[in-house]
Amino acid sequence: MRKRMTFADELLLFAKTVDILNENLFKSIKEIINEYAYERWGVKYLKIMSLKFDSDGNKILRKFFLEEYSHESSVDDIVFVESSEGQMAFVIKNKEPVWITATTKDTLLSKTDKYLDHWSGLKAIPQYKNIVEDANIRTSIIVPFYEVEKGKRSLRGVANYEIEQYLPISKSDKNEISTLTDTISELLTLYNVRERQEGNTQSAIKRLRAKLENFTSMQRKNKIFLASPEKGNRDVKEVILEVLEKDFSDIELIDWENNNITGSISEKMFEDINSSRYGICYFSEWSEEKQQYVDNPNVMFEAGLMHAKFATFDDEVPLWIPLREQDSLDFPFDVQGFNTIIIPRNKQGVLNRKKLTKMIKGFMEAIISRAREDKF
Repeated sequence: MRKRMTFADELLLFAKTVDILNENLFKSIKEIINEYAYERWGVKYLKIMSLKFDSDGNKILRKFFLEEYSHESSVDDIVFVESSEGQMAFVIKNKEPVWITATTKDTLLSKTDKYLDHWSGLKAIPQYKNIVEDANIRTSIIVPFYEVEKGKRSLRGVANYEIEQYLPISKSDKNEISTLTDTISELLTLYNVRERQEGNTQSAIKRLRAKLENFTSMQRKNKIFLASPEKGNRDVKEVILEVLEKDFSDIELIDWENNNITGSISEKMFEDINSSRYGICYFSEWSEEKQQYVDNPNVMFEAGLMHAKFATFDDEVPLWIPLREQDSLDFPFDVQGFNTIIIPRNKQGVLNRKKLTKMIKGFMEAIISRAREDKF
């Protein structure tokens, strides 16, 4: 018999389909999780603590989105795992979930030092500490969450569900809370990936802008930089190369996919983009997991560099051409207002080579004309 989907299952499924997650989106989803946890179990507070290392190498738990909690919070924003006797640090050390109540049902956790763990049966549970003053918590559920990268499962933090009433444990509630915590873990991973990518991109763009100060428009050579995914459709790449070879043979082609180099890849990429007058970016590649086209992250990065380059010269019409498949996910890169070539295919997915050839040729003629007008 097929298992019925719970709301936590729906949330986890949603989290696995999200590609880009910024702070506002995370907060919106967290509000839904908070509301569901409150309605189902009466969860008063849901704390998310990320496991990190400070500058001295100490293992710490840091509260995620500090502004979500009251300024009257009595819980440290940062918990030093090794030296703390708190319950969250206790869970990190034991790597086991806990379902903590007092030994007597109606006793507040803050008013006793005698606890039961109904989930993993752990003993010697440390003293409970209120998240805010006068919090009447009788049940505290703390679940560690993990991140799986390259087949390795790494501990990444804990989710703490605090409930005012005594809540008896059940198998269905354990499963649902585990799934809900997996959702939080999935969302945090997405958020952290986006944050790292944004930081790397901003650093790269800043470096590129600094380099561009040493270039004048006259130093830009008659080159075109072609960025395409290694696993992208070859029929599109073939048409691009045919058009460039037949109609624009005077423009030197830099095909990054075929650029076998030694040394710093990023340094060479910056040089090649800097020395190019034009660019072409074919973003799409097929995802077996999602069963649709997605944008290749490497091409997105290269497009970001080209976007920053041409914006430096105040181009209203950029001197690079974006190409994407029709059935791609929403574009996370800011090219609003830019004309984009949508790959023409029939319902069976067969490429209309003649139409694509005409489109690429037309776009190339337009950007070359624009470059001549601005005397690039």
